[in-house]
Amino acid sequence: MRLKLSSSVKYIKGIGPKRERIFKKAGINTVEDLLYYFPFRYEDRRKFHKISELVENEKSAIVGEVFSKNRIITPRRGFHIFQVVVSQNGEKLLCVWFNQPYLENVFWRGKKVVLFGTVKKNPSSSVKWKMENPEYEIIDLEESSFLMGRIIPVYERIYNISGKAIRKIIYNLINDIKDVYENLPESIRKKYNFPDRFISLKQIHSPSTDCSIEELNNFSSVHHRRVIFEELFLFELGLAYFREKTSQFNKGRMYTFTEKIESVWKKILPFELTEDQRKCLDEIKKDLLDSQPMRRLLQGEVGSGKTAIALLTSIFVMENGYQVAFMAPTEILAGQHFLRIKEILKDLPYRVLFLTGSTSRKEREKILKDLKEGRPSLVIGTHALFQKDVVYGNLGYVIIDEQHRFGVAQRTTLYLKGKKTDLLVMTATPIPRSLALTIYSDLDLSTMRELPRGRIPIKSHIIHEKNIDKLYSWIKEELRNGNQGYIVFPLIEESEKLDLKAAEIEYENLSMLFKDFKLGLIHGRLTTRERERIMRNFEKGEINLLVSTSIIEVGIDISNATFLVVENADRFGLAQLHQLRGRIGRGDKESHCFFVLPKKAGQEAKRRIEALIKTNDGFKIAEEDLILRGPGQAFGTAQWGHLNFRVADVVKDSGVLEIAKEEAFRVIKEKDFSSPELKRYIEELDRREKEVSFS
Repeated sequence: MRLKLSSSVKYIKGIGPKRERIFKKAGINTVEDLLYYFPFRYEDRRKFHKISELVENEKSAIVGEVFSKNRIITPRRGFHIFQVVVSQNGEKLLCVWFNQPYLENVFWRGKKVVLFGTVKKNPSSSVKWKMENPEYEIIDLEESSFLMGRIIPVYERIYNISGKAIRKIIYNLINDIKDVYENLPESIRKKYNFPDRFISLKQIHSPSTDCSIEELNNFSSVHHRRVIFEELFLFELGLAYFREKTSQFNKGRMYTFTEKIESVWKKILPFELTEDQRKCLDEIKKDLLDSQPMRRLLQGEVGSGKTAIALLTSIFVMENGYQVAFMAPTEILAGQHFLRIKEILKDLPYRVLFLTGSTSRKEREKILKDLKEGRPSLVIGTHALFQKDVVYGNLGYVIIDEQHRFGVAQRTTLYLKGKKTDLLVMTATPIPRSLALTIYSDLDLSTMRELPRGRIPIKSHIIHEKNIDKLYSWIKEELRNGNQGYIVFPLIEESEKLDLKAAEIEYENLSMLFKDFKLGLIHGRLTTRERERIMRNFEKGEINLLVSTSIIEVGIDISNATFLVVENADRFGLAQLHQLRGRIGRGDKESHCFFVLPKKAGQEAKRRIEALIKTNDGFKIAEEDLILRGPGQAFGTAQWGHLNFRVADVVKDSGVLEIAKEEAFRVIKEKDFSSPELKRYIEELDRREKEVSFS
């Protein structure tokens, strides 16, 4: 069979039904998916060393035969040392692996083996040199030409498929496949001296001997740069194309801002808006009054009052006779928005609906009927808002809270439920402005950094595990004074791999320790009804201390909560810790956040927490996270659900991203679709839009 990029992985040599299921479980469904499963590093095996010429403390590659093997069990219970002596033209090298007893069934006398590792002297033995925990490969004649005298790609294993097996499969694939179409127009390839797509893919998986090992391991070779640029260019091209299309739309409706809307705003606001809130409200109001649909990102600091802006602008749209859909990422957050907004609007003639996956069939049918009839209303919910059977008769405004929790397909699907709908996406995940402007190229940007007046800055503290009893005594006193708080754990059950405290077990222990108070436990495995009941009880003060997982990270707003304890704080990212800290300090009382570090916490984790202690500014924290953790961890693609990049890193490759954006917007502005590559891609974008429109 002639393989195409779209061919299923099951047709690739070396992949049977069992491996096909494993690859698909990992999201690798097609030949193209596998071609973009890149090595995470490279080993320089262009030169193999003679054992007689080895140099201490240098990394070396040798090839030899297994001469002998030996397994030692030390007095320390269950600790294994496995030793292999490898022979090469009469010279010998000792290889030692610790606590890997399975290797006894891998190495056999007479087998040919490639070894790669750091050489050390071995003074206590007749064998002069040794390697500890070297990389190894048992090779046969078929593989020897590929594994020797070359730069070798190293792949992450996928479940039980080893990196070595993946390398062999991909090596066969790049020699079998011929039909790899080009994505970049020739003009752009020539401008930046980029090779053809297939040449780059082949070189990434099987580098030539003249490649720079340093560039390969930094992913900065011309071939890596080409595929990174291509991915970012196509991403930006899609954003630019849809922005151009929507900018030509006339939404076919004109809103008016009346004195009645102004009076309603004044009536429901219990506080004076900050300067940032007023500025963002004016920007959104101007967009809504415009004849073209709004597409705006509202990026706000934790607790800066984004929901208030969403509510005010929703009233504006409902007063003009249209429906508003407000989507939140979790049922807890959606439920809290619903209860709070319904309470605020209880004396006003606005209809507030609530639709989630847990809504009863009877209630759901009633809500769907109301929405289809197009009566002005504000419907708050989760992803249930964009299911296929949800039809809006008069949808004018879509609000999406915590944008990074949703994929772009979900965002677009809800947006297209209406006709040329105004769109506001909100996030409390701080992103440096220059990066936000590039990542969200299809959206205008509004930013709120200022907190509402009267907020007392949260005091943050590092607590070492050995001092936890003193902290618990302080908490008891805080609870006696009528305050409430949270204790957050990373997991809800014991893990064999991560020796962390589990929320369910610790809840039992804490219930004994705080027996004079009422405790609650909340985590993601509870039903929606159970979680809502617990949060209502906590809000009403019937629960004093809430034990939780990070499910409370987003949006929970209890004004009487004055303290938060994060156990095993080293297991959380800075952005997530900042989000958790934002659950307190919502009222006019002094609030404290405690980050508990275990004995084994590393220096890097301590530095990260210390950076968090210094400031409550989420934007500064985001920049600090970038410096301390590096771009891959601080701003990896997982932070934005819609950025499923296979190769690119939006921060590490920010310079490439800027160039890709410029090229993409130039192509759209000049309507330069003459190349077959761009023509095919634009046709694909149109096809996807139609699919979403009719879903």
